[in-house]
Amino acid sequence: MVSSYFKTRKIVPENKDELEVGAGVPQGSVLGPTLWNIHYDDVLSLELTRDAETIAFAEDLALICATKSEQELIERVNENLGRITHG
Repeated sequence: MVSSYFKTRKIVPENKDELEVGAGVPQGSVLGPTLWNIHYDDVLSLELTRDAETIAFAEDLALICATKSEQELIERVNENLGRITHG
């Protein structure tokens, strides 16, 4: 039943062609917050590098990294995004 909840979802922007939705849950849905909690509970408990943390509010997730250089920031963000993406 849950997999059918995510099938054939589309949005129609004003004056644009229909677009298929491949991620997320429908806004305003009853099941949406529960599915978000189930999925993001694992993300929020991931072990990240010592200079990074995740912050979640409503349906948003932010990755915060603090480093001394731009190059190090890029490396840390990419490393942590990899951990988030691949668990």
